[in-house]
Amino acid sequence: MQYQARQKLNAMAVEHPSSPAVNSALWEIVVLLLCKEAHQGIMDQRHAKVSEWSAKVQDVTVELKVKGDMVSEMEHLKADLARYQEAQRQLESKVIALQALQHSTSSRIMKLEADLAGK
Repeated sequence: MQYQARQKLNAMAVEHPSSPAVNSALWEIVVLLLCKEAHQGIMDQRHAKVSEWSAKVQDVTVELKVKGDMVSEMEHLKADLARYQEAQRQLESKVIALQALQHSTSSRIMKLEADLAGK
């Protein structure tokens, strides 16, 4: 489209080389083309920045998700550790109770053996 407009203006300039209307139109089109190119450059820069920022946001989002997953896993591990420690305390209590029962039973057996030996 720009090429066709330039071709048409070039033809007009050849047909009417000293026409102020043609010269004015040529300058107007040159200015419009320069403005369009400048605008496109600005838009390209903005698009590049948006893409860059989007990539950074995506990286941070992934990093936060990974950290969130790690925190969640750590909370599960803490809960597992608390359950394990409680189970260990209960087992230690049962071991102590069994040792006391074994001592009591051993004492009764020795007393019964002594009573039997004395008769």
